Amino acid sequence: MLIFKVDINRKFIREFISAVTFSLIKVPAFLLFIFVVTCYFKGSLSAGVINEGRHLTEGAPAGMVNSCNYDYPLKTAPTISEPPELIGAAPDLPESCQPALEKASDYAKNADKRIASIYLVIALFSVFLWGAFNKYVK
Repeated sequence: MLIFKVDINRKFIREFISAVTFSLIKVPAFLLFIFVVTCYFKGSLSAGVINEGRHLTEGAPAGMVNSCNYDYPLKTAPTISEPPELIGAAPDLPESCQPALEKASDYAKNADKRIASIYLVIALFSVFLWGAFNKYVK
């Protein structure tokens, strides 16, 4: 009976290590590889980084970067009591990006949070993917 329990523990440890390496290492690394290859075929990766850096710092004071402010109140479209005979031009809607200055350190923290969130979503998705693969493979 003791041998049976040890075998179950070893199998559990093997499966746990397999799930962790699949979800935290293999799938994120594969998706990063696909992302880099896709970006490479669209143009130079380093040129894109340089252009984005220029866009962020162009005209901004030291220690600040240009960013978009999405926390402004949206204008509501006017309500129409009767259906119009002819459809006119669309109502004026606010721009999707309101330019604003942001501290470079805050911008970096937000970018790091976005990257970590994307990684977490990929890892959680890959755990479910690993479970589905192991359920049907056996």
